[in-house]
Amino acid sequence: MRRAILQDVGWLGLVLSYFIGGGICQGQEAPDSIPLAPQFQPGAYQPGDMTVLARKEFVPSGTGPWPIVLVAHAGGFHTDCFNDAVLAPVYTDLQNAGFLVFGINYRLAPPGLIPGQADHDTDPTSGRPPEQSNDMKQHVLAARFDNRGNGTVVVVGGSSGGSHGVWVAIDTASEGGLNWAAINRVAATSSLSGAYDYSKIDPTNPDNGPPELVKAIRQVILNYTNLTR
Repeated sequence: MRRAILQDVGWLGLVLSYFIGGGICQGQEAPDSIPLAPQFQPGAYQPGDMTVLARKEFVPSGTGPWPIVLVAHAGGFHTDCFNDAVLAPVYTDLQNAGFLVFGINYRLAPPGLIPGQADHDTDPTSGRPPEQSNDMKQHVLAARFDNRGNGTVVVVGGSSGGSHGVWVAIDTASEGGLNWAAINRVAATSSLSGAYDYSKIDPTNPDNGPPELVKAIRQVILNYTNLTR
């Protein structure tokens, strides 16, 4: 379904995240992050799941209510976090523009096919579809529940965060036990070098780009989706 709806691939962003992705992000370990309420945690629809979704908050001046922007970090689905230093000016610029800014985390694909990936999770299914996109949806639902918002929720995301941002703008279906409907979708998304068409990972097809580049992308996508080809 995603392949049919989304048509393009932001190769550069995904490759950059593959080579320069930052540290592992676990919300409960970030001292300035705030956990989402229990009803917005994965454990609310996946009994026994101990994942903690959290966000960093940047409140604009004034009294509000404000439009809310979720900033979804890059990382090729398997690395990086909302504490990445490159996001600091993004948070500040959006805050100064009058947005209530939430830097968000989501479960990362487990170690497997990515050389040098840090060991952050022993569950071989954690962070695989639809868990990451459901985490994104939970952040959207939590933002809509926040009484400091004016009802408008948008997303700014890069690489994998950009992919997830587009998904919560177009998807209308519930997956993996999480209830989601068209009315929950974000009003807009700015996706920077997101990956959209996961079919373009055959390095033997010259239309997909340089073979070595496509092989790197292939590792990222297969590790995320848990597919073999």
